Amino acid sequence: MEVKTAVALAKNYVAELFGDEPITDIGLEEVDRDDGQAVWLITIGFNGMPSSVSALGALIAGKAGARVFRVVRLADDGRVLSVRRRDLTGD
Repeated sequence: MEVKTAVALAKNYVAELFGDEPITDIGLEEVDRDDGQAVWLITIGFNGMPSSVSALGALIAGKAGARVFRVVRLADDGRVLSVRRRDLTGD
């Protein structure tokens, strides 16, 4: 699979997965390839509020609309194997 195809699949999957939540500005952050496992690791960022944080709590913490990052792990056949949270504050 070409990198552009993998990125498009990851972005579309994140948009559908979080479609019920108020997210905006979905964009590519990083692309990595693990040839040993034949998978793509694609970091997608978006603005929004994760569902695990209450609206009031997010406003108090100053996190409403904060950039959120998810790593989408894709098999070469296009199957999404996992989506996990990524904290880039320490990078």
